[in-house]
Amino acid sequence: MTFLEGFEPTGFELRRAEAGDADLVRRVLCLATGWRDDEPGYELPPGHDAYHEDWGRPDDFGVVVFVGMEFVGGAYARRVGPADGTYGFVDPDLWELSLGVEPAYRRQGLGRLLIEALKARSIEKGISGLSLSVELDNPAGKLYDAARFTIVKERDTDLLMAWRGPSSVH
Repeated sequence: MTFLEGFEPTGFELRRAEAGDADLVRRVLCLATGWRDDEPGYELPPGHDAYHEDWGRPDDFGVVVFVGMEFVGGAYARRVGPADGTYGFVDPDLWELSLGVEPAYRRQGLGRLLIEALKARSIEKGISGLSLSVELDNPAGKLYDAARFTIVKERDTDLLMAWRGPSSVH
């Protein structure tokens, strides 16, 4: 991908998520929800279908990263609405982001790579921005802060955050 030339950590291959990557998108969500676990499982907590169900809709987009043939992480965004009941919904102009990295590959710059790639894709697509929810004790909160996500609302156990791209009128 040329939009991150010179930024990609060495030894990793980044590519756009495709419609056939539904299993990888679901794995990203398992990694995101299981961030406390040394070995996150493959089961999702109830109520997470809106995040991955029917992956490959025309407005879905994402990136995945590999070491050789091994999937090691990804990030994706999809348009959701208040009726979807997702944790990171801010407003209909922002796509909701999910990001996950396999535990053995965390703290190697992949989170930053993934989030910057997704921001670049948002700009390419003319999307106003991205939103997310991050638990208060999740170290990824620092990543989102460094990536210029701002706190929209602090809740009891998490932060609702948003990044607004250059096409945003807010």
